[in-house]
Amino acid sequence: MKQIILIIAFTLLIGIVQAFAATDYCFENEGLKGTTLITFSISGNKVTDGEFSFSEYDSKTSSETYDFKGIKTGNTLTIKFDRTVPQTFSHITKLIWTLGTKTLKVQMYGKNYETNKWSVYSATLSKCKG
Repeated sequence: MKQIILIIAFTLLIGIVQAFAATDYCFENEGLKGTTLITFSISGNKVTDGEFSFSEYDSKTSSETYDFKGIKTGNTLTIKFDRTVPQTFSHITKLIWTLGTKTLKVQMYGKNYETNKWSVYSATLSKCKG
């Protein structure tokens, strides 16, 4: 009887640990002017330890990093930046990202080089290599 209780308790403990274990994510996109990098962790329905950075190819300075957190509902992430919002997201009122198995779809604000106009567009970032 003691063995059965120990087995049940151990099984429950393993299930609880797995449910609260964080999964780390890394996505990147190499665009025309530079590389966008987004990293974060998901534990349950919380997005934590999020970092967004953009580094230009021809810049001598390092990229600025912006911290964020959020909530996960299904494959949708609702994001809030901690301090300042990067210019890339400055004209978007509600940041909703879509998490796929190998991609992250993000709404961004930037210049369309075919029309020479600034607008909101959807960018797809791929899982980081390695």
